[in-house]
Amino acid sequence: MADPRPKCRLDTGVIQRRAEPSDTADMAGAAIALIFAAWMAGVIVLLKCVGSVWRGDRVRWLPMIGLWMSGPRVNNRSFPAWAVSIFWFWTASCLLAVEAVDREGALRVAVGLCGLVWLVTFPLWLIVNALNRPRFLVPPGRRREKGSWPRRRAGLAPTDHPVEILDVRPATGDPKPYPPYFVAVCTNDDCDWMSDVVDQDGSDAETAVQAQARDHSDVLIGTRRPVG
Repeated sequence: MADPRPKCRLDTGVIQRRAEPSDTADMAGAAIALIFAAWMAGVIVLLKCVGSVWRGDRVRWLPMIGLWMSGPRVNNRSFPAWAVSIFWFWTASCLLAVEAVDREGALRVAVGLCGLVWLVTFPLWLIVNALNRPRFLVPPGRRREKGSWPRRRAGLAPTDHPVEILDVRPATGDPKPYPPYFVAVCTNDDCDWMSDVVDQDGSDAETAVQAQARDHSDVLIGTRRPVG
């Protein structure tokens, strides 16, 4: 005779816990906080560097050469304009990252506006680099310098920094002597440019270094042998 009582079956499968909406919101909030922190860190670094350049302080990593050797450089004249352009690019990138996390459609408008401002400020940096204008974007101590275009049209090198050719040789009695070499070094206070090191194993070694120096500056102050 069949048992009329209802049968209970215990499901022994693995119970998977679904993510609660609050968990997703917490992760999104943490991601947005990290993006905001990264944005703030980038802005603080830019402001600090712009302040140093504007006061005329030495910035060791300037000038920066672009992705192409013959292209425009980020130098002490054009760094403030470049920083403005990078600020809008960085802001648009961070907003785009927030939009990817939060799926907030209104942020797309802000990303587009920041992108448009960047499209205006990037060519402005190129103009400052080429013409040293407009003057209000150029540090006060460099407003009388020529831009890259006038210098190029006049057949001049990118700078007029004094460049010294060093004839480097090991000291007498050095227990670990090295091959003598030539190297060109920029002596300007706010420029760390240096040529390639060329070993003195050929008659044209010094000429090769001088050619590199002339690509950087019109002012060569001769060859000097530093005391080892």
